[in-house]
Amino acid sequence: MNQSIFSQKSSHNTSNNSCIGVQECADHNELPLGYNNWTNEGHSMCFNDLLDQSVAALCYSYLPNPGFDVVKLAKNPKSSRILEKLLELNNYHYIQRILNDVLDSFFEVMIDDSGHSFFLKLVEFCNDAQMEQILCTFHLRVDLFAQTAFMRHGSKAIQMLIKSLKKKPLAKYCSEIVSVKLVELMTHRTGRYVVEQCFHVLNEKQNEVLFRRVISCFKELATSESGCASLNVCINCITNPLKKELLEKIASQSGYFASDPWGNYVVQHLLELGDEEISRKIFSQLEKQYLSLAFKRGGSHVVERCIQSGKSGMISVVDVLLSDAKTLVQLAKDPFGNYVIQKALQSTKEYREEMRHQALARVLMARSSVLVNNNPGKHVIITIRNLNPVYQSVSNI
Repeated sequence: MNQSIFSQKSSHNTSNNSCIGVQECADHNELPLGYNNWTNEGHSMCFNDLLDQSVAALCYSYLPNPGFDVVKLAKNPKSSRILEKLLELNNYHYIQRILNDVLDSFFEVMIDDSGHSFFLKLVEFCNDAQMEQILCTFHLRVDLFAQTAFMRHGSKAIQMLIKSLKKKPLAKYCSEIVSVKLVELMTHRTGRYVVEQCFHVLNEKQNEVLFRRVISCFKELATSESGCASLNVCINCITNPLKKELLEKIASQSGYFASDPWGNYVVQHLLELGDEEISRKIFSQLEKQYLSLAFKRGGSHVVERCIQSGKSGMISVVDVLLSDAKTLVQLAKDPFGNYVIQKALQSTKEYREEMRHQALARVLMARSSVLVNNNPGKHVIITIRNLNPVYQSVSNI
């Protein structure tokens, strides 16, 4: 081209070269004068001149080697919004150009305050082939993928990516990537939400690889602070026959989990499901531990949950309590055990198990003079008196 249109116009439109001149140049697929000298320091000024014009995308597309860092642009609050405007044009070539420029630095962008918003916009406009490029990058650098999920912005970005894949074949590929680092993710306070997003958003077939991985690692998950919470989410989402397999495995270890600071929450959750077969397995595992568990913070909650789970659970616990009168009184005085005793008294009344209720009341009222001088014990005596008018006149409190 002998003389560019932009050069011809420059003497007349020097002050407007970002508007009229640029538009005419774009119409002829020419690169405007000066754009080949863009630098990192000057990119914001240059882009801002074209912020509201689609020609910005055309100029970007024709830059052979613009000399500015797209990753740096994505991490800058102002310039990231400009990149988002380019994406909103929904032009395959522009999207692909941007994708290629950030592909090797995705993780750096995703954990950034401004960069993660840009990533979400990029995901919104990528087609399936471009999405596969992103997932391949995650797969090849799965350690960095996990590190990204551990960061607040990174976790949010991945969750939105998962949501965008909900009805696409690539969702299964995404689950496979997550499954590689499943334990690390589910036991991390921020990373867990990436896995839980899969549980909530994807279907059972897409999540099968995750569910099977959970089944193989349930012990490690159940005994972690974040892992136990994430495992409970999985229990709510998993479907049969894998659900039955997972519940049976957990129930078989409930004796161990009930004493664990975190595992006890998983046992409680299983009892809340109301699955009679699973509950019976838990009762059989815990019968020899009810008394010792009732003295512990987490364990006492498990025993209470057994009582609340139904009549068979209540009878299972109460019969053990009645088998050791001395320990029954000690529990009534205990900061945790007294709640188990009160729950047993209330439940025997609710289920009209009057013989068991009166048996508990007799043992405890025989020691009322000792119990009323102890704060937890006092609450037990008050519970007995409230449930039994016959004891109203006994032991002034």
